[in-house]
Amino acid sequence: MSNLLKHDAQTANDAVRQEEPGLQRGGDVPTRSAELAQRNGHLTMAKPSGAMTASCKLSVRHRVKAVASRAFTLACYRVGRAGPLTLVGGAAVLTAIAIAAVALEASRGDLAALQQQVNQAQQHSPSGSAVDTGISHVIASLPTRNDMPTILATVYAQASAAKISLDVGHYAYSPPKGGSIGRYELEFPVRADYPSIRSFINGTLSALPAAGLDKLHLERKAVGDPYVNADIRFVVFMRAQDGSS
Repeated sequence: MSNLLKHDAQTANDAVRQEEPGLQRGGDVPTRSAELAQRNGHLTMAKPSGAMTASCKLSVRHRVKAVASRAFTLACYRVGRAGPLTLVGGAAVLTAIAIAAVALEASRGDLAALQQQVNQAQQHSPSGSAVDTGISHVIASLPTRNDMPTILATVYAQASAAKISLDVGHYAYSPPKGGSIGRYELEFPVRADYPSIRSFINGTLSALPAAGLDKLHLERKAVGDPYVNADIRFVVFMRAQDGSS
């Protein structure tokens, strides 16, 4: 009976190889062998032969090799159609995308740092009372109209140091408008060389913290003339006196 089972299994395997060569059937069991095994109380499965397994492995290798060959051929064809310029352009696009990604990441970091600075500034911002106190201190440090003789003396002293003669001067006072700060305008037409004029202006602004340069007009009469005509106007900010404007 054992010889009969082996013969039936071999016959079934040969039939499978003839029907679909190179394809493993996973150990199909012939009906007659199964019936004989059941009669003896055993179930015997026919194992595929070594030749059949080797054939299946070889077939799979051929198929994988064929698929890889077709994929490589298709890739070469597409690259050939794209051309070198298209490839260079694609590489440039990829490079630009990479640079943009890096820049975006850096921008996110800068934005986070800036947001942190804003939050810290908001936490340590001065209160309204501190700001009001600072403004009041600045206003209190400004001169009044009673200080004008001293201010004019300072301006003339700076002009003398710069070797500039102030023969004519125009003065105009503008009282505060809805506030506590007025202004005094001092305008001087002078004729001197440019370095002297610059020295006069810088010296006056340094000596009078409440003063500012409101106007400067320069005119040279001739190309070779070392002197220029200048119209200089200073403005001096003043606080209003108590009981007067």
